[in-house]
Amino acid sequence: MRGTIFLYQMSVKYGFKFIVDIQLHPISQHLIIRAHDHMEYVRENANEIQIIEQYPPECLFRKIYDASLNKSTPLLICTNACCNENISMECKQFMKTFLTPNDQFAKYIHQKNALHGVLAPYSILHIRLSDEFNETNDPEINADSISTMNYAMQIVRVHADQNDIFMSNSFRLNQHLKSENVNIRTFNTNPMHFRSVSTFNEADAESFKETLHEFFTLTKASKIKTHSMYGWVSGFVKFAGLIYDVPVIDLKKTKPRYQPRQVESIPMKPLRLRSPSLNNVMFGLRPLRIKR
Repeated sequence: MRGTIFLYQMSVKYGFKFIVDIQLHPISQHLIIRAHDHMEYVRENANEIQIIEQYPPECLFRKIYDASLNKSTPLLICTNACCNENISMECKQFMKTFLTPNDQFAKYIHQKNALHGVLAPYSILHIRLSDEFNETNDPEINADSISTMNYAMQIVRVHADQNDIFMSNSFRLNQHLKSENVNIRTFNTNPMHFRSVSTFNEADAESFKETLHEFFTLTKASKIKTHSMYGWVSGFVKFAGLIYDVPVIDLKKTKPRYQPRQVESIPMKPLRLRSPSLNNVMFGLRPLRIKR
């Protein structure tokens, strides 16, 4: 998402024609594919795609771009580079046009929302746990992961409103909410980080589809409340908000509606020093795994 915005911004700055080709990406199964003159060239030269890493994006892009100016063939680029988050109205419209569900996926969105009783107006309560919680199986169950889950549960209980739909990057947290009978709607999604498409296989198809459905649900929300265990707001919700003009509220920057307290105690072997990971959880930092 941010990489596409970055390339759009570079096209405005350097004056080249920018085409988004999704035919080799799993998202092509769910979005309208926009035909263009170079589609066959892309298929035949997929091994020539230049990869631009996250940092430093523009200097590396300029080097690759300048080297391509003497060639008559299109420059193929794939990137997750960070963009300027001051997105123009033209860029927003470009992204909305690119992010258009095809008929089959539009029907899937409608049916899934009907199944879960999603009607406007609704808002989103989103919790971004650390990367180790991305996978279906999540991290091993230990004091650190349990503390993280309990703290996340406390955030939900405090900030959940009647019209909220819950989203998270953790399947286990979704299941934990259900087991604790927390009164908030959830799609029960088995989430997938979009950057994981580099290792995409058929077993990931349903997770990708469910996660993409959640993204489009974000775009129709009245607001998005989010809490990240990192120091930054999750790109998943941030760019949905930026492109579709949905207010994104960082709960770590709002006035607390409660005083943080120690999460439920867990029987542990005595230590000479208090585990720093429990403090990290309370301040929104990535939990550290302490070997005992």
